Amino acid sequence: MNIINLQNKTTAEKGKIELFWFEDKSIGLQRTLFHRITIPLSSFESGLEKDTKLVKTKIVVDWLDLKLRDPLELDKLILRSSPDDDRDISIFIEGKHNPCDIKKMAINKISDKLYEIKCELDIDFEYEKVAKNETFKFKTEVELVTEVIG
Repeated sequence: MNIINLQNKTTAEKGKIELFWFEDKSIGLQRTLFHRITIPLSSFESGLEKDTKLVKTKIVVDWLDLKLRDPLELDKLILRSSPDDDRDISIFIEGKHNPCDIKKMAINKISDKLYEIKCELDIDFEYEKVAKNETFKFKTEVELVTEVIG
């Protein structure tokens, strides 16, 4: 099976953190405030036969029910995930959903709406038979979008 080797081919670019309300009474989910973190990656060659062009993709950390007293204050937040939780963390390559788990994501405030993220991410490329699984460590900045969607 192929190896993509993200660690040596791409870097995390400046991303954003959004907040949104969602409810689905059919599954018993009351109106809940969620956070979504989107981190673009610089274009790279995947090395996969089907990818003949540079790959432009992003890491999306979605459905974060952080239950924070102040949802706009994320300083010193540490996140982890597992395959068993409800978080949707993924990276799309070859048009396929490749789930991820956060070994550790540290979020630290730089200024009013700007945060630094240091993260170690396990990517399950074998889930869609894209490539061998790998770990991707990165550091980047994200801007907090304070306008809540919905």
